[in-house]
Amino acid sequence: KSGGTFMPTIAEKLIQEGKKEGKQEGITEVAEKMVQRGLSNADIRDFTGLSIKKIEEIRNSLKRK
Repeated sequence: KSGGTFMPTIAEKLIQEGKKEGKQEGITEVAEKMVQRGLSNADIRDFTGLSIKKIEEIRNSLKRK
């Protein structure tokens, strides 16, 4: 941290990436529950920010289970 610039360490970058992945997994789990409860793709998109394509992938994966 010299000269006022911030250079994240490799460990910090990995932690940030892990947090992003964890957050995405949580959103996907919530979307799965919303699908199971019968919510529309539009409602799920509005609540989670997921794309309709991703929601359809979730729907299809739940049908295969």
